[in-house]
Amino acid sequence: MQRNSAVVYLGFNNPFIHKRGVENVILIQAKNKVFTNKYYIFFGIKNETFDWEGIKCISIKNNIFRFIKLNWKLFQLKRKHQLFIHSHNYLMSFFSIFRTSLFTVHDGLFYQYKSMEHKNLNLFKFIEKSVYKRATHAHFISNFTKNNSLYPTHYNNFT
Repeated sequence: MQRNSAVVYLGFNNPFIHKRGVENVILIQAKNKVFTNKYYIFFGIKNETFDWEGIKCISIKNNIFRFIKLNWKLFQLKRKHQLFIHSHNYLMSFFSIFRTSLFTVHDGLFYQYKSMEHKNLNLFKFIEKSVYKRATHAHFISNFTKNNSLYPTHYNNFT
């Protein structure tokens, strides 16, 4: 059985409720014709699936089992398709058992929490650096974002 390819976007919110920055970027990226099978996974208020402008959306209930459910959904999709995982979400990439093919950086995780003076900065530093290490390629939305991230200067797999 030959598997067809699919892109899986990992995001934050239900696009019908919180359509703003990340959701708009995902919608624009999904208009690319390379992949006919497109999925968008996010943490929502309940488990549900629906269509959003040709993208199959999968909402995973935001509870303590969300990362187990995320990996289960990715595993199910991997059985059906050759997956290209395009993440916008640090935690989903960090807890995924699969490597992220492309990670789009909107804000550096450490930079974001440092500006909020969060007390667990080392945890966010660890997560951010781990995600960059596990991503095949990184895409920064601006030079400001790139310069304020913890992306290693010796890595050259970024846009």
